[in-house]
Amino acid sequence: MSYRSEIDGQSGEQAIARALKEHGPLTNTQPVSEDVIRMYEGRVPNALLDVWDNYGIGDLGEGRLRLCMPGALRSAAQSLFRGDPEFTSDVHIVAYGAFGDLVIWSERHQFVFVSMVLSSVEAPILFNEGLRVSDDQAVINDLLLLHPQAMDTTDDAGQPMFADALEKYDKLPLMHIYGMQPAASFGRPINVANLAVVEAEDWLQEKLAGSTFSLDDVAGGRFGVRDIGPVLDDSGQPPAGDQ
Repeated sequence: MSYRSEIDGQSGEQAIARALKEHGPLTNTQPVSEDVIRMYEGRVPNALLDVWDNYGIGDLGEGRLRLCMPGALRSAAQSLFRGDPEFTSDVHIVAYGAFGDLVIWSERHQFVFVSMVLSSVEAPILFNEGLRVSDDQAVINDLLLLHPQAMDTTDDAGQPMFADALEKYDKLPLMHIYGMQPAASFGRPINVANLAVVEAEDWLQEKLAGSTFSLDDVAGGRFGVRDIGPVLDDSGQPPAGDQ
């Protein structure tokens, strides 16, 4: 095993191993090819390259958090952020939750979190630069140590749904989620009965096409700061060149 990352002046090997053990073991693993890893050098943190190189991708927390193949959900990122001034071609979906929530690496703003139920994009560093740590440390803190329960979804009674969805629909195949039906289901009850096992990419595209996502500053208590997408001029149109 070889490691590129450095955390607190030491190789990231032990920190990555400890973090994966905390919410692991990593299951349903798949290797990431050397060619793919080379494509992402300089675009994602070395610690993430090390995970891909030495462990591959797979599931943590029994499948609540799913590390995904680099580029596998690129079209979903493009659909969500098309024309947005802060999140453009330098964002990479690196993990997704069992219900479609996304964990995204931004080359400018480190980790970005997308909630499908709330149609919300949270980018903590964008609003508070003081939260920034080294990129390798961010992989440990905000991806590998992201508690899998954070990627669960609660029903209308406030109860987490993953355990019941797992019992009703069984384990998820690779690149599948428990998706609400229909995907953009405003006002429809959120419960296990309204879920289906669906391909993540197809469901995300349907959800994104039928929903408006907002940028939220959760730590600052500001929600709906603006819509995700191109910033509109006074006439309600994207600036010239963004159309």
